[in-house]
Amino acid sequence: MGIIRLPLSGSINDPQFSLTGIIWEAFVNLITKVITAPFTLLASLLGEGEELSQISFPSGYATLEAEAEKRLQTLSTALLDRPALKLEITCFADPVNDHEALIRALLDRKIKTQKLSESVKKGLAIDSLDEIQLDEKEYVHYLTQVYKEADFEKHRNIIGLTKSLPAAEMEQLILAHTMISDDELYELAEHRASTVLHWLIEQGGVPSDRVFVLGTKVVSADAGQQPNSRVEFSVQ
Repeated sequence: MGIIRLPLSGSINDPQFSLTGIIWEAFVNLITKVITAPFTLLASLLGEGEELSQISFPSGYATLEAEAEKRLQTLSTALLDRPALKLEITCFADPVNDHEALIRALLDRKIKTQKLSESVKKGLAIDSLDEIQLDEKEYVHYLTQVYKEADFEKHRNIIGLTKSLPAAEMEQLILAHTMISDDELYELAEHRASTVLHWLIEQGGVPSDRVFVLGTKVVSADAGQQPNSRVEFSVQ
C-alpha cells in the first residue's frame, strides 16, 4: 500500500499552523498526479519503476515482445487491484518508421497464406498465420507462388514463361512493387490495439467492460522522439 508523506515545517504551536490544510494540500497534489501522470503513480504504488503509459511494437508488426508483455502484466495487476479504474487504449502506426517493415510483413503474410491455403485443402487445421512455420525449402516454394501471382511485369524466358529467379531477387522485386496505403497503416494500428485488448482480457484477466479502444492514429514521430509504433494508455 502506498504511503502519503506530508511536508511539515515550522512549529505546530504557530497560530497559522493547520494540519487540515496540509492534509488537503497533499490530497490535491495527489489527485493532480493521478490526472497528469496516472501510470507513473500506479507504478510507484506497485513498487515498480517502469512507465506504464504505453508499450512499443516492432516496426511493421503487431506482435508483443517480452518487455511489452511484462508491462501488460503489471498493468493488469494495477487494474485488478483498483476496480474503479477503466482503461482507454489509443493505437498508433508511424507512416515513416512502419513503412518499410510493413512491406516486409505483408510479404511474410502472403507467403504464409499460401501454405495456409494448401494446408486447408489437405484438411489440416491451422488457427492463425502466426502458427505457421516454414523451413528454407518451403519458404522458397511459397515465395515463388507469391512472385508468380504478383501483379507486375515479370522476367520471362525465351518462350515467354515467367523466368525462375533466385529467392533474393524475387523478394527484391516483390518488395519494390508493393505499395503501402493509409488504410493498411490504420489496419496495422487497429491490429495493435486488438492484440493489446485481447491480452489484457484473456491473459491479464481484466473485465472487458473496463477496457476501451478510443481510436487509431497514423502519425509520424517528432524529431528525436521514439517512433509511433505503439499503443498508448490512459485511465478514467
